[in-house]
Amino acid sequence: MVVSNGHGEDAVGRMVVQRTRELAGGLLQIEAFPLVGMGEAYRQAGIPVVGPLAELPSGGFIYLSLGNLIQDLRSGWLGLVLRQLRFAWRHRQEFDGIIGVGDRVSLDLNYYVFRKPMIWVEIAYSARPLPPGTHLGNPSMWRAMRQYCTDVFVRDPETAASFQTVGIRAEYVGNPMMDAVMVSAKEIGEAKELLRAAGWDGRKALVALLPGSHQDALINLVDQLKVLQTLHARTGGEVQGVVAWASGLNIQAQALGDPLSRAGWRLRPFTDSALCENDVHGDGGDHAGRDARGDPGKDAGAGPAYVATCGDGRCENQMKVAIIPGRFASILHLCSLVIGQAGTAVEQAVGLGKPVITFESRGVQVTRRFLAGQKELLGDAVAVVDPDPEAVAAEGVAILGDPERRRAITRASSQLMGSFGGTDAIAQRIVKRFLELPTAHATQ
Repeated sequence: MVVSNGHGEDAVGRMVVQRTRELAGGLLQIEAFPLVGMGEAYRQAGIPVVGPLAELPSGGFIYLSLGNLIQDLRSGWLGLVLRQLRFAWRHRQEFDGIIGVGDRVSLDLNYYVFRKPMIWVEIAYSARPLPPGTHLGNPSMWRAMRQYCTDVFVRDPETAASFQTVGIRAEYVGNPMMDAVMVSAKEIGEAKELLRAAGWDGRKALVALLPGSHQDALINLVDQLKVLQTLHARTGGEVQGVVAWASGLNIQAQALGDPLSRAGWRLRPFTDSALCENDVHGDGGDHAGRDARGDPGKDAGAGPAYVATCGDGRCENQMKVAIIPGRFASILHLCSLVIGQAGTAVEQAVGLGKPVITFESRGVQVTRRFLAGQKELLGDAVAVVDPDPEAVAAEGVAILGDPERRRAITRASSQLMGSFGGTDAIAQRIVKRFLELPTAHATQ
């Protein structure tokens, strides 16, 4: 069973399971137990989802503020946790092993309840920001890792070294978060054609808006479009925006159009048939599987695409912004700047060498505390700015006008987020451990 604790973690868990299935050739039965949300990333990939599920207001970020805690408590969070614990206890003998993805929640659940051999894919923590001489984690975490974890995979070499100094056999084999943004030249070319159909001339700087994969996305999108309006005016119209919409957010036209209309934008369906093509992306979504009219394709769940037009007189030249699901990775490869209010997606953008501007959200996820942690992890690759359209746009102008700063971010990206290929290495180890086969044989 794969246990994950968030939308980004679900996306990584899905990739690991898919690759493990390919290597195992049907000899492993894998089910997913998502502790946050409804497990859409797994469902869209045909991976069975088990256990009590619920979508709570905080989207898994209960720890960020007292307000998040209160909202989740009112929405039944405590009852959900108790039901999940009961499920884990009652079914603990049905699974031979556990794959944990994310933070220590899956680690603790295995230590106290499942008590099975575990492979822990730790993508939430990094030892990089720690002062010299200190170690990541604490004795209770290390005890859980030593007792049940056959393998621990971490997101960077510094974290592996930190765990190794306290006797944990941790390994760095690449960052699986980066595998989600690997795309072919063909897929990037297809995305480029979509953007041209939506009004991009290929000359203007492409600004990718990442509103996130949680319910905050609508709030964040409105605020990011205000920033884009200001940036468009400050650059004399020399930027083009595109929204990389998370496929797991199946927002209908009215739900999306009403808040945009109040902000001065008109929404219409995108009718280019090329949207039926698939593309790989992260941040809790899956492959594009619907065309612009919302017709289900072979991987249903991406949702319809739209073009938003600023038509209230506040924008020159009828600025158009494509809102496209299922093209996250290709959009990142094509863009020059990212304005993002997300977790995993922002980290993936940094990993591709893209400069990112972020600011505090009016929603529940991207709080000051969240941004402080993100800044500590990603350093100068992410600019944290006051939540004011003028301030954010000014930072965008500064970045776009400073080629040396952009080159410095690109140079640092591989160290910040690591290399590709982690998913395959982790899947090979899962097959080796749980089928007791040599890795070389498992890959045949």
